[in-house]
Amino acid sequence: MNEGNIGLFQAVCLVVLAIINKIFYASTATIVQRVGTAAWYSTIGSCIISIIFFYITYMLMKRFPGMNLIEVLDEVVGKFFGKILGMILCAYCVFYAGSNLREFVDMIKIYNLPKTPPSFIMGSILLVSI
Repeated sequence: MNEGNIGLFQAVCLVVLAIINKIFYASTATIVQRVGTAAWYSTIGSCIISIIFFYITYMLMKRFPGMNLIEVLDEVVGKFFGKILGMILCAYCVFYAGSNLREFVDMIKIYNLPKTPPSFIMGSILLVSI
């Protein structure tokens, strides 16, 4: 593998890990609060949309071997729109990481550390991650 490039196998693993984490750590109370008794519709819709985007990403990575996702976007939609889509993707990843961290901290706070401030738990996780 070239230094700094993500191959097809690594991209598939990252997407699968992100989906599995969302399935196991998603707050059921939040889903029920937002959509009520149609929570299972929301879950099915989310799975279908995830599968569609996963398939598109998989086919793009398969068609352009040896290129990372940003380079593939540049090649497919052009330099300008590729950079814009790359920035949107990066912003989404940061947002998604933050929301997953918050859900994980809420779960830890509820089950293990009920009297600990959330900021301390988040800081500890981020410190260990860094």
